[in-house]
Amino acid sequence: MEDLTLTDQQKHYLLYLEDFADKNTISDLSKHFECSRTNSKKILDKMVKIGILYKEDSQYLLTSFGREFSKELNSGRDDISKFINSIFFLDKRTANQYANWLMVSKSELASFLVEKSRKFRKSPLKKKTLDYTEIKNILGDGKFPLSFVIYKNESGEKNSNIAFSMANKAYKERAFIEIDKNDCFVSFHSKALEKKHQGYFKKGILQELYYNLDGKEHIIISKNSEARVPLEVFSKWQCFGNGIFCSNIWIKHKVSIGLITHSRKSNYLVILNLAET
Repeated sequence: MEDLTLTDQQKHYLLYLEDFADKNTISDLSKHFECSRTNSKKILDKMVKIGILYKEDSQYLLTSFGREFSKELNSGRDDISKFINSIFFLDKRTANQYANWLMVSKSELASFLVEKSRKFRKSPLKKKTLDYTEIKNILGDGKFPLSFVIYKNESGEKNSNIAFSMANKAYKERAFIEIDKNDCFVSFHSKALEKKHQGYFKKGILQELYYNLDGKEHIIISKNSEARVPLEVFSKWQCFGNGIFCSNIWIKHKVSIGLITHSRKSNYLVILNLAET
């Protein structure tokens, strides 16, 4: 398969015939690629000669050899198409056209997108609730960024909105899912706090987190400004399609500012976007 060299235009024709098997005449292809019938015929006849296509009446069809070659081109194209769609929410046909161009060009960008999009193969296309073990299977081993926000454990009396917790200020912007063969957890990274009080600043830092699992309360001591929550605590994840997942849990955090310790229970919402992994 590697010994066969097709021109970029022939590869575009091959992918088109794979996608639109019922539009396989010279007129169809010349119209799609906006070229003359004469030019399309030359390209198609050359592909017949090398064994990629065969002609039946006015139709050009893929040979078994052509289907194998097309399968190689398609293996990365479909992943790139899903990846592009997850970011720009394009219709499938438009996403495929961009993916075709990238695959045919064999650019570094195409290789990068193929690598980045592999996780999308395992990702559900529609709304679905997943167990945390399925998230592990989709991601594999590694360290993956999460966006997150912390909400107060209360709602406003006048409005239905849930207020943001002051605890957001105790963390850096990103959390991470970290997975290896021995352990898997969500890591939150804290930062120093400063609070102005009576003309001077009080400094503080996150000390402990508490979570419940199997009916028991567990404590996490923050070490080196990092608090690790077992991934199984985030037991359920909602998939929204396009490689976006979210999960939320109740956590009690303890923050010391000066001589005063603040302890609050809040809702931690984390968001995983496969396009960022």
